[in-house]
Amino acid sequence: MQSISLGAMVPDSPDQNSLARERFAEFIQRDDVQWLWHFSFALLIGTILLCAGWWWIASKIVVRGERATLGNAFRVWLGTLLLPLGFCVGLIFFGPAIIESLRGTGFATAWAVFGVILLLLLLLWLHIPMRVYEIGFLSALGLVLLTIALAVAGIFAADQIFHADSHREALRNSLGRTEPERRAFATRMSGKDAPDEIDRLLDDVMIPIGKPKPLPAREATAKLIQQKLEARRSALTSGDARALAEFQPRLDRYMQLLDDLKAARTAQRQEAAEH
Repeated sequence: MQSISLGAMVPDSPDQNSLARERFAEFIQRDDVQWLWHFSFALLIGTILLCAGWWWIASKIVVRGERATLGNAFRVWLGTLLLPLGFCVGLIFFGPAIIESLRGTGFATAWAVFGVILLLLLLLWLHIPMRVYEIGFLSALGLVLLTIALAVAGIFAADQIFHADSHREALRNSLGRTEPERRAFATRMSGKDAPDEIDRLLDDVMIPIGKPKPLPAREATAKLIQQKLEARRSALTSGDARALAEFQPRLDRYMQLLDDLKAARTAQRQEAAEH
């Protein structure tokens, strides 16, 4: 049997890191990734801008009266936004000192300290609507929960209107039909390729890192894979079960590639006929 060439494996080195960065840059240029990125960014900005509106609507339900104004809703939104940001900045500056002071203490003690810090942050966060609307703790808690529910409902509605779930599912399926294929895709993203040349060619044409190549280029790659498979088949030794077991999955993937190319060619012809 003809020996299988292992090819040039990418070493765990700065070269591999550079290749991983290049592949990530190629990956984010995919149309489906670009759509999800733009949608997620627009959703984030929209949610931030609409948060004052969520607070206002919730205050009309919980607080009512003359204090349930859009101006007060904006003050609450701004305060509840700046407080966590200030907390994160404080962690950057004082977090290392806190961690160092807890070094040598028990695990439970460290968690208790951080739990108390987070509880104080939550109480301060709830104090903002309590102070602005002059309401009690339970009313403020209800107001916060209602605002969160309205924001989540708005995000869910945006997902449904723009069919974001179908885009996410399409992206997930384009990374591989099975979990092993998706894990192999993640490995390729890290800068490591399959050791076998035929596997590498199949990966590149069936599960591309970036935008899919034009149909003629994929068909040309399929012909090259066919030639290599025929050479590999002719080198198989009769009765070599191990070699056949290694060859069969590549043949199966190649047959799946042919089906995909046939479907793509049919769709292309139908589209051309419609125009």
